[in-house]
Amino acid sequence: MNRYIDEHKDDTFASVYGALVKMIQRNPDQAEQQIRGILRNLYINQGLDWTGRGAACNAGIEASIAAHECILLELRDRHQNGDEK
Repeated sequence: MNRYIDEHKDDTFASVYGALVKMIQRNPDQAEQQIRGILRNLYINQGLDWTGRGAACNAGIEASIAAHECILLELRDRHQNGDEK
């Protein structure tokens, strides 16, 4: 079961990360604000697990959060380095 969870988490991270990169390419001026809004909702969703959604679903949410945080860090680094691409 742990192997499945790890693969699910890796696949989800890669998929979400790729989608966020495309979002930035399509609309770089508003992407950061949109990503922050989605991340805020993911945090809320993560905290609403009072009924127990299961390890696979939790892993997917954790991977989605990680992908959003990673993209935001990359955007911050680009802004700090003056690279607006």
